[in-house]
This record gives sequence, C-alpha cells and structure tokens, in this order.
Amino acid sequence: MKMKLENLVLVLLISVWAYFSFNNWIGSSEFWPVTLAGHWDQWRRAPSLVYKPIFHLILTPLYILNLDSATHLQAAKALFTLIGATSFALIFKILRSRQSLWVSGWIFCILLFSQLGFTQFGKIRSDMLSLFFFLLGYWVLIVREDKGWKVNLTFFIFFELLILLTTPKAFLLALALAMSCWQAKRISVRQLLWSHLSLTLMGLILLMTLAFVVEGSTVVAHFFSWLQIGQNSLGQVSENLSNSKLVHWEINLPVFIAFVLNVVFISKGKVDFSDRILQGTVLFLSLLTLLLIHPLQPFFIATLLSAMFILFLGPQLEKYLFVFPILFFITFILFGLNFRKVYFFKNELQLLAIERIERELSHLKPVRVLDGLGLAPRIQNTLNYVGPNDLVSVEWAEKELMQNRPEFVIFTSRISLLSSESINYLQINYRAVGPGYWIRSDIQETIDLKDLPPAIFLFTLEPTNLIKI
Repeated sequence: MKMKLENLVLVLLISVWAYFSFNNWIGSSEFWPVTLAGHWDQWRRAPSLVYKPIFHLILTPLYILNLDSATHLQAAKALFTLIGATSFALIFKILRSRQSLWVSGWIFCILLFSQLGFTQFGKIRSDMLSLFFFLLGYWVLIVREDKGWKVNLTFFIFFELLILLTTPKAFLLALALAMSCWQAKRISVRQLLWSHLSLTLMGLILLMTLAFVVEGSTVVAHFFSWLQIGQNSLGQVSENLSNSKLVHWEINLPVFIAFVLNVVFISKGKVDFSDRILQGTVLFLSLLTLLLIHPLQPFFIATLLSAMFILFLGPQLEKYLFVFPILFFITFILFGLNFRKVYFFKNELQLLAIERIERELSHLKPVRVLDGLGLAPRIQNTLNYVGPNDLVSVEWAEKELMQNRPEFVIFTSRISLLSSESINYLQINYRAVGPGYWIRSDIQETIDLKDLPPAIFLFTLEPTNLIKI
C-alpha cells in the first residue's frame, strides 16, 4: 500500500510538470534539430547530423506523419516531455535505491521545482536525451541485479555509445557512468580502460574520416574556426568571473547543493578507495560546471547534469535530513517569484505565429525561408543555422542571402548576427510584411504579418524582451 501511494504521488508530480513543460516556451536552439531531422541528404552542410545521429534519428519519424509545422513542433515537444518525465522517474527510483523515502522525496522535489529541472528537462536538446540514456544505463547496470561481467560489459558499451552518439558534449555523463560502474564493481579497471580506449580510437577514426569527407581540405580551417569559438566561450567565462556573475542561483542551485554535499562526504565520510575516486571525479565535474556554465543561459547542460550524481552515491543522507526542507523552501520561493516570466511562459504565441506564416506562404511556389533557426519544419528552409560566435555559419547564411536570394526572411536574433552589408542588402532587396518578416521585392503576392509580435523577440532563447512589450 505504501509503495502504491509513493508511486501515485510520483506520477501526479511528474504529470503536473509534464503539462507545464509541454506548453512552455520553445527556446531558439530547439527548432533547428526538429527541422534538420527531415534532411539527412544535407549531412554535408549540417555536420550535427554526423556527430549527433541518435538525437536526430529520434526526431526523424515525425516526418512520416501528415502534420503542419506547428503541430510537428508540438509532437516533438510531446516526445521530449515524455523523455524528461521518464528521466525524472528514473532519478527518483535510483535515489530510492540508495536513500530513505524522505531524503529521496526532498531531493526529487528540489530538482523538480528548480529552474534546471522545471524548465530544462523537457527541452528538445541532445543533452536531455543523453541524460535519459545515462539514467537508463545506471538503472540497468547498477540498480538492478548484477548480470555477470559479459552482460555488464555489453550493456555498458551499448549505453556509452548511445550517450556519446547523441551528443559528444555528454562525455562527462559517459565518464560518470563509467566511474559508477567501476565503483559498483560491475566492470573491472581493465575492462573499463579497454572499452574506452577502443571506443575513443574508433570514434576518432570515424570522425576524422567523416570530417574529411564532409569538409575536404577545409577541415583544418574549420578546426581553427571551432577553436576560435571555444576561445570566445572562455572569454565569456572570464567576463562572468570579473563581473561576479559566476553563480546564477536559480539555474545552479542543484549543482551547488551537489558540490557542497560532495565536499562534506569527502571530508567526513569513511568510504572505500573506489568511492573516494568516484567522489573526487564528481567533485571535479561540479567545480568544472560552476566555471563553465553561462550565468544567464544553461548552454552546457550536459556538464551541469553530470555534477548532480553525487546524490546517487552510497553515503546515507538521513542525518542531514533537516537541511533539505530549508533547501526546498528556497527553491520553491524562487519558483514562485519566477513562475510567470521564466517557469511558465507559454509557447502559444510562437506556434500561432508559425501557423500563420505557413498559411500565408502556402500559395508561394517555390518558397525558401532563411531564418537561421529552422522555425517551420514543414516549409522548405535554406538550412543555414547561425550559431552564436560561429563565424563559419554566419558566412554561409550571408552567402545564401546575397547569392541564392531566398523568397522569405525572418529576422530572428540569429539573422541579426549577419554583417551590416548583409542587413543593408536585405533592406534594399526585400520589403517588410511585418515586424521582422521580409519578402523578396520582386514577389507581388500580398502577405500581411503586421499583427504578429516582432520575430526577434518571439523566436529567442527566453521570452524576456517579449514580456516587456
């Protein structure tokens, strides 16, 4: 009876979260993978199809259905809301296998109502899919009974591949799973090293081969371009430190809690050497997270998530139970203060705008849309994703605009990154049919989108500016 009540409360809490998550704001980075998943023939132009194959394969079957763009996006949102809900359930069950009901419940609620859990777990992001595979692997390999080293090793390699082929950014999740398996004595050190060396070698050979096939001799130039992007990101970290913005409490609270608990465990806990190594690893990941995370946007989510799994380790937290209601109270206060502007700003306006754009453009044949994001998956897009600090993608988009002249341009925050010369070209050769919606001047069709919100505010990471107008 107690177990049934526990599961019922868990289902109710996750169901409430799922409702809000499904209707929540669609971040600018969520549109691109949904659109790209239907264009595998363009893998040369979109390298993420190569290094995030599992992520895009999950989204590809949606193209079998006869949907318009807005409904397609809702279907993708529903899929990742389900993945997020399952991840929450796995987290609670893993915690329950290690901790008491009260400790597990408080930790689960802190995560659920934090900005990290409430707003990010349902995002259409490769990080979140990797998290799901990590949790499933942890559940199968560690929580469930030992199945013998052959089965363990097979499952381990399988889940490591799923994690890394979903996104290379999740290498810290793969590391956390590896260290956890070793600590639980599911695999030996030799098996761990052998499997990782083999996977690393095969991965490097595959990536280098594909890189030269896709990029040819320009792969070296692009490599240095990617280094420049990394340098810009490190510059952002330096700026965060100098401006004392390092810890953005609303998003980093679960990580900070994990970091503090880790320090306590290592300083006071009497554990085995393997536990010490694992805790030291997660402590390093926690510190790395606090250094890398952007203060205003959870960009490197995979790093962030890997730091929380100190909570899955052996030390019992029962004697620290008094701390968790206080932490939950702080989390819930932040939840209440930010509910309207951060936790639950609906995606209704975004979907209505996309539906309206698709309807207005339906009688234009052919029509190609340049928006830098892939906003409408069922309209032919130029497939020029414009990434922040990505000079290569900016050059591709500028070439598309000035040489191939797409019929319709949506002036999103990503298109605003184009050079002043490109923006001038847009203003001269296109006419505005709404705030940020441009059609090529030689097209005589009457299109009116003047009553839509500005595109630069409507299709962005967070609805901050839209709230102000």
